[in-house]
Amino acid sequence: MTKRNLDRNGAADVEVVQAALWTSNGHVTFRAEGSDSGMIDGLAGSVDAKGITVPSLRLRDVLERDRIDFLKLDIEGAECAVLEDCEPVLDRVNAIVMDLHEFEPRDRQTPRVFECLTRSGFLYSVDELVPLPWRRPVAADTAPFPGLPMVWTMTVRAWRP
Repeated sequence: MTKRNLDRNGAADVEVVQAALWTSNGHVTFRAEGSDSGMIDGLAGSVDAKGITVPSLRLRDVLERDRIDFLKLDIEGAECAVLEDCEPVLDRVNAIVMDLHEFEPRDRQTPRVFECLTRSGFLYSVDELVPLPWRRPVAADTAPFPGLPMVWTMTVRAWRP
């Protein structure tokens, strides 16, 4: 589908690589819940679904080879691990748009992602915060704010000044 869309839009200089972005090359177990969501097994918030083995690609290796004008990340909870692995070469990226997912209330990755972006010389903005009330956990009935979703996704746009 991606290749067809690129062809239809005259984007002949785009290489399509069918692999999961990760911190190493090889293979990872990917769990897809059947809709449009899935994630690498073992990450916080992992879905309870059948796992399949897929090729993995270390983003850092790609960045070391090429300068990137625009990097789009929608990697379902792997954002912090991948960005921290890429930090030594993030100076090769001009702009990033990512869907940043928070699936584990006791270990938030957002502060670490923002710190990594800042250390790498990016300014950033956040919008489109979307609570995910259908995913566990939600705040307990005994909490001051019972039933509130404790997992969400947000869009982060980062760029060089």
